[in-house]
Amino acid sequence: MVILFLAPLMLALALMFIWVGFRGHLKMTLDEDRAAWQKRQLKKRLSRLQTQLQQGQIDQQQFDLQQAELARPILDELDARSSRLRPARRANLLVLLSLLLLTPVLALILYWQLGAHQGILLYQQLQAGAATPAQERQMLATWEAWLERKPRDVDGWYVVGRSYMSLGDYDQAESAFLRGLEALSRFESPRVEDQAALYAHLAQVRFLANQGMDGIADEYLATALRLADDDRTANALAAIVNYQQQEYLLALRHLEQVLALPMPEVERASFEYLQEQAQLGFIEEGGDPLQLATLAGQGFVLEIDRASFLAQEDLPVLFITAHQPGNSLPLAVRRISVDQWPVQTSLTDRHLMTSFQQFNPGEPLVVQARLSRTGNAVATAEDWVSSPLTVATPEGVSSLELVVDEPWQESR
Repeated sequence: MVILFLAPLMLALALMFIWVGFRGHLKMTLDEDRAAWQKRQLKKRLSRLQTQLQQGQIDQQQFDLQQAELARPILDELDARSSRLRPARRANLLVLLSLLLLTPVLALILYWQLGAHQGILLYQQLQAGAATPAQERQMLATWEAWLERKPRDVDGWYVVGRSYMSLGDYDQAESAFLRGLEALSRFESPRVEDQAALYAHLAQVRFLANQGMDGIADEYLATALRLADDDRTANALAAIVNYQQQEYLLALRHLEQVLALPMPEVERASFEYLQEQAQLGFIEEGGDPLQLATLAGQGFVLEIDRASFLAQEDLPVLFITAHQPGNSLPLAVRRISVDQWPVQTSLTDRHLMTSFQQFNPGEPLVVQARLSRTGNAVATAEDWVSSPLTVATPEGVSSLELVVDEPWQESR
């Protein structure tokens, strides 16, 4: 009953918004037309007076008096319009403010009546990492009640599937994602990105449930990547699966897609670690470092060694920087935790300090490696460095070798 009352009321409010705006626009147009006509008449009469003055039919005093008489009606009309507009504007303002206040109140009442408000708030808590298992269960109950009435809500099934997956109830999660696909198929033009996300999560659920991929999960994943090859979940899962199967180059291609997307720093660090491990695995199996570097874009493939007298446990963090000659501020920086030597890695346009910077082919760059005890971005007297190497920026990738064997000096 509440919905039957509120829906027509909100429609009436919307029509009132339109009427208030239309009425004001119409009145303003009529007033402007009247004022324009009065101005044209005034110009004609002033022109005739000016002619009479030039021909000597009237003197300057008579001209000034008649000019003032001609202008008085227009000034009176402006005063009258101003006095009429002030209360009208106040009335319109009061009406608009009343509508603006009443509309969200009615919307909230209608929203609570429909029942999804609490579920959305709890889902926001879950996304922020603040939900407890009890809150997740409460959210699930709210959303499932909502989906009983609105089974075509694709986002609702997605939320329910994600929640069951986080609780470890993989059968229920898979069922929810399948219901989401069923709901999506009822739309005339379903979004490809939504389909890809649901297929990717179906593959992820089966991977988690079976502690590995099976034939169905493979089909789900292949479908997700075919629909949207930049889907984050699909690429992350494909990277993990290929890494486990020691298909390192394939894993790295998928990781490049994942790392190109925004994500929390902790999550990014995990994917970057997996990327480094995949690079090491590829090189240990005899892979070509140049082939590896082409995945990362423009820049350098680096092999970095250290002097034998430097103890690895004392200097566990390696910084690689590139800056323009005469400018101490780095253009690109990479930070790596070192556990074995030599280090084979890359410094590319993905490691630029800001998105506004770029590597310009042919321009000189100074590349240097620095070993740090503290891992601080600012060098200290305990750090060791390689000799700075000035090279031309390549169009694609080029190979460099550096050896860390000199104490850092502030003059550098």
